[in-house]
Amino acid sequence: MNNKLLIKFCGLENGSYSFDYKIDGAFFEAYGNSELAKCDFDVKVNLLREETLMTLSVNISGEIESICDRCLDPLIIPINVSDTLFVKQAEGDPTDENVLFVTKADTQIDISKFIYDMVCVGIPFRKVHHVDENGESGCNKEQIALLEKMKEKKEMDPRWDALKKLK
Repeated sequence: MNNKLLIKFCGLENGSYSFDYKIDGAFFEAYGNSELAKCDFDVKVNLLREETLMTLSVNISGEIESICDRCLDPLIIPINVSDTLFVKQAEGDPTDENVLFVTKADTQIDISKFIYDMVCVGIPFRKVHHVDENGESGCNKEQIALLEKMKEKKEMDPRWDALKKLK
């Protein structure tokens, strides 16, 4: 599978253009990210081309299948992220993450890494089942009960007693 999301801008007149892509787990596995092996995303790119500047407005929506951090049951996480990438035809500072510089000889741009980064930033740090309108968690109740039971039984390691005296 070709893992590149290429936009050929050579020959495009000034104006607005739309591009649609579908990405799945194979896209992320090529980056060595197995956490996103089960996913499905729609990528919509609106390109506004001007003489020496292109503005790419990117919207990514989809979902990943993951594991709940609390109960370890499967979990579907919806992702919806948007960002803007500017492409300038000039020599510039490659440290600006939202500006991509191209030369006059370039005919296309690869937005794969930009898309990858957007999705990774859009994943919540803590992945847990949502709480419904009644205040009930979607987590596996048996697993939560087991965790609570383990919390009650947990005895403090006596090696920490010396540190408690320092308080």
